Amino acid sequence: MKTRISLLCLLIGMLSIPAVLQAQTTPLPIRTDSNEGVAVLPDYQEEDNTLSPKEFARQIADEQAVLLDVRTPEEYEEGHLEGAKLVDYKSDEFEEQVRALDPQRTYYMYCRSGVRSHKALEQMKEMGFKHLYELDGGITAWKSEGLPVK
Repeated sequence: MKTRISLLCLLIGMLSIPAVLQAQTTPLPIRTDSNEGVAVLPDYQEEDNTLSPKEFARQIADEQAVLLDVRTPEEYEEGHLEGAKLVDYKSDEFEEQVRALDPQRTYYMYCRSGVRSHKALEQMKEMGFKHLYELDGGITAWKSEGLPVK
């Protein structure tokens, strides 16, 4: 009798496995393209482009990294990160300077607090750059972490 009950419990357990697995699977949210009525999966390629000061420091240590300071020349002279190239976001030449950059490279940018670097990042994305990162909180956050400024 115990054997039959054990077998029955085992059988019930095995039959419920597909239902449990299906319940644990979360379907991807799908939107419908209103023009064509086609189901489209969301774009999960979007990455978080904002790095903490310590993560930013680790990333820019790579020899392939290109570091951009998007502050004004006056701010740059007051102190900047070692190896940073000045590309003033507020200048009339900003777009021209960015067009001279290689869009295949990876760029790390910062400003004083993060506002201009975010705007610069968005503008560079629109210009076709794909590998862009910004310093969360700008050079102000960098300094507050005790990281070096030249």
